[in-house]
Amino acid sequence: MNHYIGLISVICFNFLLMGCSGMRTLGSGSSVSRKLVYIDDAKNGFILEANRSLVKLNANGDEMFRYDFEIPVFKTGMYNGLQFYAFNESFQRFFILDKYLNQITSIDFSMHFPNIVEHPVLDGNQSIWLFNRNENKVQRWTTQFSILTETQNLDLIIPGVSIDQIFIRKNIVYLVDFDKGLYEFDFTGQLVAQHLLPGIAEEVQIDGDRLYFYQTGKWYFINLSDSLMSPKVVLSFEDQSNKDIVNGIFFNNSFYYWNENTSEVKMIDFAVGK
Repeated sequence: MNHYIGLISVICFNFLLMGCSGMRTLGSGSSVSRKLVYIDDAKNGFILEANRSLVKLNANGDEMFRYDFEIPVFKTGMYNGLQFYAFNESFQRFFILDKYLNQITSIDFSMHFPNIVEHPVLDGNQSIWLFNRNENKVQRWTTQFSILTETQNLDLIIPGVSIDQIFIRKNIVYLVDFDKGLYEFDFTGQLVAQHLLPGIAEEVQIDGDRLYFYQTGKWYFINLSDSLMSPKVVLSFEDQSNKDIVNGIFFNNSFYYWNENTSEVKMIDFAVGK
C-alpha cells in the first residue's frame, strides 16, 4: 500500500466513474487511456481520453459535454474555469473551448511563425503567451496575432535557461525550468522574482497561493505569498513508478487522480501547515 504524508483519508471522489456507490461508468473496462486534467469550482471533472476527446462530467458522474479533437493533444489547461485550451506541438495547433466544450477557435501557429512555438497558454484578457524559440523570447499575442508584450532574449536575463512550462497566475507569468526552478515575469515582460527549485520532475501546479512541485516520489509545496518559506512535503508515494498517483490535480487542499486499474478518480485529503 502507498503511504501518504499528512494523509487524513483516501476516498473515491463522488462524481466519478465506477464503483463507490454504483455510479454510472465511463467506458468501464475499456483500454482507452484517461487522465483527469481539471476540476472546476462546481466539482465538475474534465477527463482527457486517449489524447483525442475531452469529456466534462458533473458531480454525479454524468457526462455533460464532450469535444473530439481532430488531432491528438498533449498539453492542456484551463483559465479561470471559463476557457479550456489544448495544444499539439508537432502540428502547431492550438484549440480554445468554452466551459461547455464548444470550440471558440482553432489556431495554426505555423501560419504565423517561421519556426515552432512552445508552451502556449491563455490569460484572462484573451491573449496567448508562448515561447518563441526562434527569438528566444516569451511573447504575448492577441488571437489576431498582434504582438502585445515580449521579454528580452532570455539568455540576456537568465543565461542558459530552458523553458519546460509556462503558466499564468494573478497577472504574473511563470516560466519553469525543471533543472533550475521558476521565474516570475510581470505583464510588461520584466523579470520580478525567481525560485530556485532544481530537479522538478513533473509540471508544477497552482492551487490558491500554493505552488506544488514533484521530486523523487514526493510532492512539495511553497507559498508564493511567502518568499522566505522553505518547501514542505505534502504527499509522499512509496511506488514512484505509479503514474496514476503522480499525474493528479491539486484542488482546494486535496489531491485528485485517475486510477487506471479501477477506472475511477480518487481523492486524497491531506493536512499541511501554512
